[in-house]
Amino acid sequence: MRTTGSARARTKAGVDAAGEGRALHKAGRLKEAARAYEKALKADPRDDTTRSLLGAARLGLGQAGAAVDCFRMLVRRAGDDPRNHFNLAIALTAAGRTEEAEASIRACLERAPDDPAALNNLGDLLRRRGALEEAERHFRKALAHAPGMVEAMVNLAALLANRYQTEHRDEAEALLRRAIAARPGLARAHEILAQVIGAPGRRAEALAAAREAAALAPRALSAQVGLARAAILAGDYEAAEAAASRAIEADPDSAEAHYLAGAAAYKLNRVEAARAAFETSLARDPENRSPSHAECVAALFVTLQALSHGELAAPLMDYRRLVRPALLPLPEGFADHAELNRKLAAEIRAHPTLRFDPEGRVAHGAALTDNLLADPSPAHAAFIGAVRRAIEDYRTALPIEPSHPILRARPKAYHMVSWATLTRAGGLIDSHIHEHSWLSGAYYATLPDMNGTSPENPEGWIEFGRPTPFFTAGFEPLVHLVRPEPGLLVLFPSALFHRTVPFTDEAERISLSFNCYPD
Repeated sequence: MRTTGSARARTKAGVDAAGEGRALHKAGRLKEAARAYEKALKADPRDDTTRSLLGAARLGLGQAGAAVDCFRMLVRRAGDDPRNHFNLAIALTAAGRTEEAEASIRACLERAPDDPAALNNLGDLLRRRGALEEAERHFRKALAHAPGMVEAMVNLAALLANRYQTEHRDEAEALLRRAIAARPGLARAHEILAQVIGAPGRRAEALAAAREAAALAPRALSAQVGLARAAILAGDYEAAEAAASRAIEADPDSAEAHYLAGAAAYKLNRVEAARAAFETSLARDPENRSPSHAECVAALFVTLQALSHGELAAPLMDYRRLVRPALLPLPEGFADHAELNRKLAAEIRAHPTLRFDPEGRVAHGAALTDNLLADPSPAHAAFIGAVRRAIEDYRTALPIEPSHPILRARPKAYHMVSWATLTRAGGLIDSHIHEHSWLSGAYYATLPDMNGTSPENPEGWIEFGRPTPFFTAGFEPLVHLVRPEPGLLVLFPSALFHRTVPFTDEAERISLSFNCYPD
């Protein structure tokens, strides 16, 4: 078949424009490259290579929607090519359409099941929606096929960094050291290393890692935020304030940066400035999506009391509305709460992850499990089903109040993490909050007979509102006490400081706790 002169001219024009686009792309001139690619595609709409390059240029320009259109067309035209599904998943992720992205990356893996990059990307998408165990399996599988893949090393280390067991943190540190040796200029590896080694005793080392990350990426918001956090933990509040200021310069709308500026100001005895920073942080986060939201609400609650504004602090943590103790709805298949509690207690005592005094937890002189939802036992699965019903009742009963930093928004969807704590006399659960979480809860399966009998003698009760030692101040905090009972479920905002009042009874005490993390 012969081609006409005009067709040959169009073909040559397309080839020339595509070549020009590739040269411009290589030089980093993405806008001009995209225009050249479009010219080439006008001449030859079936040039799939050029369409893929146009999608990559659109991604580089931050035009995720246009990139999705490019790669979606390629999937329609060449659906058997796993690269098209992979690139579509990348574009969908950039567009914030993570459910579609997960479907696309799974389509890629159907065609190329051992592709390390696809396994790593699926792991990252699973991590984002809270499927942590499945995410870990995919990161490990990626590394099994590509042991030197730095991105998978860092992603797996970031996941392990949120575990409490020493061996997990040791593995995370080893992965990060390998990643840094392979790619010393990767700021994210240094950022996560600072988190992993940030326990007491290594905080100067963690601060050094955070400084390295910030030096490598001085304009990166995450690097400056990480430096501010590491400096606060190391007690260098001037450095924390400076890093938080740079983070605010990088992104004035960063709620986390404003929170960290407030935390540094509080420790530098500029309490009014701290209050202003906390209020700014909350104003920048109307949907309560910032990773620092719970910390910021807790800090503002304390700061208002430190400034003698108890009348403002009290409605912020309105115990009457926000703390809800009630008998757990009895799951099907159990005659009564006593039967449920016996089976829960037996499962917890025999749980393979139950460990005494795991590193990094607020409980001391106690044994704790890992996430029980990773492999739920029969009684625990039934228990969580009943908890979810109680949570929905709690959500429904709470009003929406646009001016209240907790009541103004609640997640449309959430995922849960649940663990158990077994304590005896001398066991201690320090005051704490649950960062990144929306709602928390505690359930009591077994309790000593001689539990505290009154607010004047609250041994073993759960106390809300007493701040951590970080917020040292000369005021008596607004606190609220709840007496635990077997079968009692207590729901409360994760931003609310809480602890167990120390008790002396020798009998065993088993509680189950959970957090609800927004998806």
